[in-house]
Amino acid sequence: MDGWEAYLHWSFSDQRVLISSIRLDSLSSFLVASILAISICVLERWTSCILEKRWEPRFIRRLHWQKIVWRSMLYWLVMFLRLSYMLVAMSFHLGLLLVMVTTLTVSQTLIEMFNSPFETNSKYRATDEEPLLDERHMMMTIPAQPHSKSRPDAISAQTNDSNITPNDTALDFGVPSDVGQVHGNRYE
Repeated sequence: MDGWEAYLHWSFSDQRVLISSIRLDSLSSFLVASILAISICVLERWTSCILEKRWEPRFIRRLHWQKIVWRSMLYWLVMFLRLSYMLVAMSFHLGLLLVMVTTLTVSQTLIEMFNSPFETNSKYRATDEEPLLDERHMMMTIPAQPHSKSRPDAISAQTNDSNITPNDTALDFGVPSDVGQVHGNRYE
């Protein structure tokens, strides 16, 4: 491999970056490689966001198989872009790594900003979005609803000592039954 260095470096050692026409041999070629890396990283973050939010064009929303094909194509694109910036990172050029990490971070920050609600009030609380996580709701107890019949305090697993009748079990499942109390192997 011509000029490849298997460690982090800053040098312009005529190294190829992703495609054969981009060689790191000068500052201008570094800028071209940086623009390529920035494009790949921004497109990957944007496509990942679309995939995560389950966004789809209007013409796809009708049939289930169209949704599956759309999401599979998005997944393919996301994986291709991730592998592409991995290959750019494998150039071990510290400048390109810094460009990619910065681009991914800025892109994710922008995605988070657009996805989060804007604060109009300084008294905004995270529980405003999730009211059930509010401490006031968590401290409330739900009143017990009385059952239509009393339940036994303990249930024995032995059939001879069982205090549950088949009627109780059947009624728990909503099945009417007219079997009486069980004593051993006989019904009363």
